[in-house]
Amino acid sequence: MSHFMIGVLLLVCTVLPLAFAWRLWRLDEPTRAGWLVVIADTLVFTLLILLVGRWDIAGIWTRFLLMAVILIAILLSARRHRGRAWRDPAGGPFWRRHLTTASLAFFGLALGYISSPGCSIATRPGPSPFRSPTAGSS
Repeated sequence: MSHFMIGVLLLVCTVLPLAFAWRLWRLDEPTRAGWLVVIADTLVFTLLILLVGRWDIAGIWTRFLLMAVILIAILLSARRHRGRAWRDPAGGPFWRRHLTTASLAFFGLALGYISSPGCSIATRPGPSPFRSPTAGSS
């Protein structure tokens, strides 16, 4: 594996979840519903990275550290958004603001489902035993 590929791998496996944690830590949504959409988006993509990342190269304990950082960012963000209303009192366009985030979370969930071992798309039938065409005919 080239140094460039290892660099990209480490960037995706470590820096991307840290960027999601930073986004959550600084998040200032006007409503709790908007906050939940951003949390769902963050969790879907972070979990996808945690599932498919090469943790043998990035470090197996790095994965647990990143999960802890994401959890701390969610808790701090939840404390900041605790007293907010579920809906915008001014009646702002909620789905226009969060359509991209919600659709990315949805497609991330779909990708996670498709790549899961139990999905029929991801599983291939095992090899069937070879039988000679002349076996059994005497």
